[in-house]
Amino acid sequence: MILLSNEQKELNLLLLLISSRDLQEERIANLIKNINWDLFVELAIHHKVYSILYTRLKRLNQMAVPVFVLDILEKEYKRNSYMMLELCAETIRVSNVLIENDVKTISLKGPILGYELYGDITLRTSKDIDLLVSENDISKSKVILEQLGYICLDRVDDFLRSSRKWHEHHLSFYHPIKK
Repeated sequence: MILLSNEQKELNLLLLLISSRDLQEERIANLIKNINWDLFVELAIHHKVYSILYTRLKRLNQMAVPVFVLDILEKEYKRNSYMMLELCAETIRVSNVLIENDVKTISLKGPILGYELYGDITLRTSKDIDLLVSENDISKSKVILEQLGYICLDRVDDFLRSSRKWHEHHLSFYHPIKK
């Protein structure tokens, strides 16, 4: 890992903590000195790595990590865990209905990527579900999603006729109850 300038010690600590499953306690102990913990938390939230940081920092309980840092990260971790569980359940529900209607689908990003990266769906942040369907199944998928309560935020016909669909390759749907 390349360390940044000394002025960026908070970012260096963040990168070290998320870059390796093996916590390098000696290196962490050297970096942890004189950390601006408010900036560290701000960076963790900005870069949406608070869940993985929380799980790694709580394993370093002998280190001088202030309680307020762990409390903030734990709160964000728990909030994100619930969100990822909800997204995972909704991904499964929607995918199952699509599959039952002969629409093949692939789940992208979100909780699924969290599982692939970390072995845990709760360690990645996400705010939506991303499903890949064949271009031939777009209209059928739209009808199914609307039956499930989703509202299409784009015009499907315009999308299908557009020569720009290779650049603007997605349709957005919103569920007013599930948000």
